[in-house]
Amino acid sequence: MNNNMIKIESLTKEQEIQLIEFREEWRKHALSCERIDKEATKNCISELYKLIGKKSPVFIFCPSLLFAQYQIEYCINILSLKNNLRDSLEHGLEANLWSNLRDSLDTNLSDVLDTNLRSNLRDNLGSNLRNNLRSNLRDNLRYNLDNNLSYNIATNLWANLRDNLDNNLGANLRDNLGVNIRTNLWSNLSDSLDANLSDNLGDNLWSNLGDNLRKKIKPPYVSTNLLGSMDAFWIAFYEFPEKFLGVEYKTEDKKILNIWSTLAKSCSWFWCYENYCFVSDRPEKLSFNTQNKLHCEDAPAVKWIDGWEIYYWNGTEVPKQWIIDKNSITKETIIKEKNAEKRRCIREIIGTKQYANLIDIKEIDKDHVNGQDVILYRTKEKDDIINEHIYYVNVTCHSTLREYFLCIPKEAAKNAWSAVAWTFKMNEQEYKPIIET
Repeated sequence: MNNNMIKIESLTKEQEIQLIEFREEWRKHALSCERIDKEATKNCISELYKLIGKKSPVFIFCPSLLFAQYQIEYCINILSLKNNLRDSLEHGLEANLWSNLRDSLDTNLSDVLDTNLRSNLRDNLGSNLRNNLRSNLRDNLRYNLDNNLSYNIATNLWANLRDNLDNNLGANLRDNLGVNIRTNLWSNLSDSLDANLSDNLGDNLWSNLGDNLRKKIKPPYVSTNLLGSMDAFWIAFYEFPEKFLGVEYKTEDKKILNIWSTLAKSCSWFWCYENYCFVSDRPEKLSFNTQNKLHCEDAPAVKWIDGWEIYYWNGTEVPKQWIIDKNSITKETIIKEKNAEKRRCIREIIGTKQYANLIDIKEIDKDHVNGQDVILYRTKEKDDIINEHIYYVNVTCHSTLREYFLCIPKEAAKNAWSAVAWTFKMNEQEYKPIIET
């Protein structure tokens, strides 16, 4: 570093605008629901393999994250590729290319950018995108994957696995797997796997063992930190200084960063092994609320092209039935649900008044406030999660005459007056003089 170099301490007005535009451009890439670019994905990942001294892998493209999990399990346990898929290359890619690259770029930026400016960029690009993509979307998807993998796989998915495998691998993989398949699983199959694999697999294995496999195979979640588009947060952080602040990186660092950048714009999650790479397609739909939490009131919030879908209500995953058939929610539904957040979702989905009616309430106070009747209610039984009664107030807006049925805290439920006062963020003593004047 040149000790006389003056560090960049702040952004110009133009650069501040560019920063926001650049961040939102990357957010669009990260949340894209377009189909992945397979050729670009193959080229980028092959380059990453080459950089750590590995030959280009055979690519297996999958229509969803869930499908990829079963595809990996299928290859390990059905096609006897356990030795081939034993060691993930994720650590090698992360340690040799990702971590080293970021360390090198950090050193470069510390020479050029003032500490406060680096923090500003990290907040606007790194943290902002990271919170939206990883803390929200990634964690929700991982949780759902883990839950889904604890259940039996749908019947048609197993058939799709065979078709998907054949479409992805082509002649190259069929040649590579031929000996393994013949010697380990299907010694009685025809030598012509290309022509007869599907029929023989169905006749000799699937018809006999399919039901048993579907019942017994419950693959463990196979994690990955290679998240394709969801790596946008750190890539954007390092690209902005180069593109807009005149920061220059080493030639090799720039080359690797460009590979990661292109990859993030081309694909979703992927799993790397010695000779194979499994790549998931992006969702075909992502729906968020105004707080950027996964949410959709009448359909799945996340959906993939193979039909896998997840339902969310303001960031909380909920059963499909709650969304598509709100009338299916009964008192028994509420009682059986032991998660407080999901009970909150039920109340929001069906409305506070319907929720209160389902769990049984009784009137405990009534008064005439500001020209309208105000009724205070309490549940007949204590809530089994918080071990307290739940209180509600029924009020009518004097200007619009709209009726509201609101859940209120216990401390605001002394009487009808205190309940109404709470809705205005006041106590009873503060509220009454306002009404009287």
